[in-house]
Amino acid sequence: MRNFFSFILISIFGFVFVIGLVAFDLRETFLNTTSIKSVLSENKVYESLVKDTLPKFLSTLEGEEKGKLLFPEELTRDLLTKVLDPQSLRVDVETVIDNLIPYIRGEKEELEVKIDLTKYKKRLTDNLQSSVITYVEGLPTCAKAEEIDTESLPTCKPKGGNATQIASRLPLGEAEASLLKLPNELIIDRSGFKFNPPLNDKTDLPSPQESEGGFDFNNLRTLFRAINFAILATLAFAVLVLLLIFLLWWGKFTSALRWISVALLSASALPALLAALMLAFLQRSTLERFLRFGQEGSPEFLEASYSFLGPFFRHFWTLVLFQTLAAILVATALFVATKFLEKKKEAKA
Repeated sequence: MRNFFSFILISIFGFVFVIGLVAFDLRETFLNTTSIKSVLSENKVYESLVKDTLPKFLSTLEGEEKGKLLFPEELTRDLLTKVLDPQSLRVDVETVIDNLIPYIRGEKEELEVKIDLTKYKKRLTDNLQSSVITYVEGLPTCAKAEEIDTESLPTCKPKGGNATQIASRLPLGEAEASLLKLPNELIIDRSGFKFNPPLNDKTDLPSPQESEGGFDFNNLRTLFRAINFAILATLAFAVLVLLLIFLLWWGKFTSALRWISVALLSASALPALLAALMLAFLQRSTLERFLRFGQEGSPEFLEASYSFLGPFFRHFWTLVLFQTLAAILVATALFVATKFLEKKKEAKA
């Protein structure tokens, strides 16, 4: 009968332990200031975002004319590397992280972050013409004589054409004037993300005073408290189950330790194996299938998602692997201890 109830308790322990462990590691991966900054920095996410992910994503956007790209990848990459240097981007992103995450975790009561966008606007307008000239210089020569469309970026250049002259015929002045109208400041407060001046009525999120339906980071604070409670409750319950196993075998100390070691080993073995497999075989295609949720997404969107989320998933599975391996070591130590105690008891007898 003791064995039967022990198996029941071990099953309950394994279920509760895994839920608590996964919830804890998800929290420490996605809602921990140090972890987020470390993952973004160590995996060179900022560099990848500027030099690869954003240019590829923006190059898929089409203009009003079907098939006409608004932002050719070569031009976008050259311009972004001049506008969004990884170090400046890292400083601004970490400023947001250092304020937003502690607010969500309830470690601070006020939230107001202002990111100056004027430096990016200036770099954008200052480098637009030179980047366009570089782009035109790299274009292939047109197969036949044709007029250059002065309203959009060319796809080829006339034989003997001068890149500077071609660029001067494009409406770059109008483009620069439009760029100067972009927001000067990004504001993050409890009502969400806003721009100053606003982009337009549809893209700028309303403040709480303007609309009660606006996004409110306070909802995330409430969710974080619920997650914390769930983690503490599940792990406390797991400890209680281990205590019940010990009490079930009261009077048989070595048997109690053996069943506790079996509980830890059975609860940790599968997550450890899964974590090891995910770290070894977590490829871009695996995450792409997860991100699709049954729907087809553009390759560029999936690649951008992978570039950003991939390092976080690897960090999560690394935490799971180390923690479950630690539990397996404890379980092994307890099992070895029972064998030692049994031999010592036999020697006395």
